Amino acid sequence: MTTTGFVPPPYPQDRLSELLATADRLPGGVIDCSVGTPVDPMPEVVRRAFVEALPQATGYPPSIGTPALRGAAAGWIERRFGVSLPAEQVRACVGTKEAVAGLPHLLALRDPTRDTVLYPAISYPTYAMGAVLAGLRAVPVPVDDRWRLDLGGVDAPDAERSLVLWLNDPANPTGAGSSPEEMRAAVAWARDRGIIVASDECYAEFTANDAGEPAPPVTAMVLADPALMSRSAPRRSRWPTASARSLPASDRAAPAATCGRGARPRHRTSSRARS
Repeated sequence: MTTTGFVPPPYPQDRLSELLATADRLPGGVIDCSVGTPVDPMPEVVRRAFVEALPQATGYPPSIGTPALRGAAAGWIERRFGVSLPAEQVRACVGTKEAVAGLPHLLALRDPTRDTVLYPAISYPTYAMGAVLAGLRAVPVPVDDRWRLDLGGVDAPDAERSLVLWLNDPANPTGAGSSPEEMRAAVAWARDRGIIVASDECYAEFTANDAGEPAPPVTAMVLADPALMSRSAPRRSRWPTASARSLPASDRAAPAATCGRGARPRHRTSSRARS
């Protein structure tokens, strides 16, 4: 008897190969927007920091990040977003893609009673892939004509089974950004249903209002708890060849951000507030 084991889904960019080849045969060739990779020069301050750090960078760092790195990330979050967060609640990660893909699995280990991941219907493909790799249901949340999440379109049974809701602000690939009121409403929707909010804010430095004018960034962390955020220093500072991403977590979500550390997060209580 032959038993077929788990077959991983195809990598999203690989599914575009045939389309890219077809487009490249057209006059002018293809404009490939499938992977956003920096093309501008690396800032000099980043280059100097690399050079100065290399002589001491001969050992393995802690998997959750050194105290200095986590403290620097917490300091930046406070300066940029006005959110005070202890360094102990920041986790370093190899890359935000890896964190996004692995988070549903970690959360499901801590709460196996829910089996659904909600994510924007038009979005970064790794949200859905993380759910599939964890053996969970990936349920897309519809978006409205302004590319904002339409949480009213989530069926009640799906919401009841949901473990985590992914937010992405500003959104990839639409560029849509939430107002503070819209972010607050999305967080409240999840909080009222006992759903953890995971907010992917890798593009938080590139925010604008509907008129295209620069606008202050909006973060879920100021609004409620438990919350998990995804931050990417290489993405904002043009050095993705070296990974230094962070996963800040609100007070009650912090234990869930690191496998095997801390107590079980109490994310079914109605009194929590979420970031």
